[in-house]
Amino acid sequence: MSTDHEEIAEGDILHVVVGHGLPVLFLNAVRSFRAVCPESELLVVDNGSPQRSLRDALVCLAAEDVHTTTILRDDNDLENAKVGALYAAYRLAFATAEERGFPFVHLLQGDLQVLWWDADARAKLAELYRRHPNCVNVHTLALSSDRSLMGDVVRDPASGDTVIARYGMTDTGVFDLARWRAAGMRFTSSEESTAALALDKGLVALVSPWPTEMPVPWPAVVRRGRQVGREVRTSKPFLCRPIGAGDVAAIKRATEPVPWEELCTPWGWWCLAPMSATDLSQWYYLNYRRHALRKQGWRRGRPRWVTRGLDHRRDVLRAPHRPSIVALVLRPARPLLAEVGRRITRRR
Repeated sequence: MSTDHEEIAEGDILHVVVGHGLPVLFLNAVRSFRAVCPESELLVVDNGSPQRSLRDALVCLAAEDVHTTTILRDDNDLENAKVGALYAAYRLAFATAEERGFPFVHLLQGDLQVLWWDADARAKLAELYRRHPNCVNVHTLALSSDRSLMGDVVRDPASGDTVIARYGMTDTGVFDLARWRAAGMRFTSSEESTAALALDKGLVALVSPWPTEMPVPWPAVVRRGRQVGREVRTSKPFLCRPIGAGDVAAIKRATEPVPWEELCTPWGWWCLAPMSATDLSQWYYLNYRRHALRKQGWRRGRPRWVTRGLDHRRDVLRAPHRPSIVALVLRPARPLLAEVGRRITRRR
């Protein structure tokens, strides 16, 4: 197997999907990968999902596919309040790749959808690795335009490639295991501390201009072992509409990372854009909107509804949507009401 980055063969890569609960999202991630990579080696790690039906479905998928291996972990202990034992699962996945002799690991989380993957995607990875010997991780996930707006992604002055600021690596994308070992890297208990460790070692997190997967927008999430929000259920084969050959060709012509909003079409449901990979309980989405309106003006910076994945316009009234319109109104009002309450109390 090649490790000199002149070429990355498909047999060099172990693709890994890690998930916990949220059956609709998790199975969507696995099936979307298989739809574009029918013969690639796939490891599915279930991180202690409580749904027996989900675990049974994952076992059945592996039984029917000689290129799929499933590992069922017994628990999702709260190593990290936000993501549970995600990084314990990552450590297991890397150990499995090492045992099986794979020089690269492609990490995917259970709330993503794979869009495309081919020899050109691998060639782009090899090109980026050759230019950046201090890189162990290429981020292959489509990023929201908000990330550029807030300065989270920047251009490397020497190469012109895009890097994630203040991160030495991310927790998804493709990892070079030889460089990983040489740098003495490891997954800690959180994305932030792992990224800080990578920075301390002089590493850089590259962003591929050709994203091959994307988050499903506005997903239900698991926090502190409990599900927050409802999963979207649709009659379509996938949660987001697959892209076509023309879309893939357009991605391959890009020299800068293609934004998530250009690739994502909720299929059989509708959602708010710019999109979010979590719900409105996180303050930063509203902060992004404030900055967007200030920097881009109302026409470009305002939120808007994406309905192009509906079969008919009239389906808006009956198709699922995210986020909740009630939450959309009440979430921003809560801090304002709290401030009004404080001022009334002080006057008394």
